Amino acid sequence: MNDTAPMGTALVDRRRHAIAECTALARSAGRPLLFGMTTALELQAIPLPEGCDLDPSMKHVTSADRRSRLRGPGIHCHVWKQADTVAPVRINPDVAALAPVQAWAQLAMHVPAYGLIALADAIVATPPDRTDQQEALCTLRSYVEHAPRFMGKVACAAALPHVATGVASPQETKTRLTLLGHQVPCPETNHQVPGLAFRSGAPVTLDMAWPECRVAVEYDGDQHRTDRAQWRRDQEKREMLRRQGWIVICINADNLATRHSRAEFAFAVARELLARGAKFVFAAQADGRFGL
Repeated sequence: MNDTAPMGTALVDRRRHAIAECTALARSAGRPLLFGMTTALELQAIPLPEGCDLDPSMKHVTSADRRSRLRGPGIHCHVWKQADTVAPVRINPDVAALAPVQAWAQLAMHVPAYGLIALADAIVATPPDRTDQQEALCTLRSYVEHAPRFMGKVACAAALPHVATGVASPQETKTRLTLLGHQVPCPETNHQVPGLAFRSGAPVTLDMAWPECRVAVEYDGDQHRTDRAQWRRDQEKREMLRRQGWIVICINADNLATRHSRAEFAFAVARELLARGAKFVFAAQADGRFGL
């Protein structure tokens, strides 16, 4: 289920607060500032990666060399030699942010593999210039391929093959990577079901699907509980799918909370896929490549 509405509201609120705080820091410093790391994400309403080891109370300033580093309370300054190789995103006259692709690369050494992939999914899903998501993914790939060597480049290159389009939230990424870690075949993300539509005419889509087996996974975020209209829409969709012979497995944050609960969820999906003719060998223990 797409739970971007409440997440989007929280991101907009976080962005507003970040702009106010960063503007105050820049004016106190007496010069415009370039922000990177998680602060760049906050300034652009991009979800923060899970498992990040940076201090969330600090604002992360970026400079291209040590001579221009800024020190002060509430500030952590990072030297990023590539800061001037991609045009920053201008927030206001006092504040700029590293472009999302650079903030992603900058964070590669500070988040686990699944967090880095989830952040890339989020960047691809919300390109700032509203380009096609596939084009946004190509931008990430091109940056990693052509950028000079940087700390985390190997981690970024390893993450890229697992980045997907059409992902609505970091929890959906975590769901997909949980399955891959147990050797379940990779699902299609944001799958549009042929010939199936709501009464409004809108197409029916699925968070993750194996259409050849008619098995799907839907992630239910907080909106599923709090938004009655969304709940009814989900029930209508799932009933239509079941009448068409689909198996729909619904999960929430609890299913992803522990290694044991993730393994149980992966096994439930594997069982349905194998029963419907999929060919793979399920791994009872996750392989650990995503840090899950």
